[in-house]
Amino acid sequence: MYRIGASVGKDGSTTMMTSSSCRTLLNKSSHIIESIGKVPEDGNLDEGTQRAIIAFQHDIVRIASPDGRVDPNGRTFRS
Repeated sequence: MYRIGASVGKDGSTTMMTSSSCRTLLNKSSHIIESIGKVPEDGNLDEGTQRAIIAFQHDIVRIASPDGRVDPNGRTFRS
């Protein structure tokens, strides 16, 4: 089971542990839609990862105005 201890993405945490877990989960979902694509699991929160979070929120979670942030136990993380 994956967990994140803090928010990842826009205005969130950029700790290696938290962002690595988020990247791993994004990569596990990348086969669902091409707009997510694979993101490097290097612990840095880069523009590609930010775009992947927004694409995931828009295309998978169906958030009309994605905020680009994954919160622990939030809607995006649960999806």
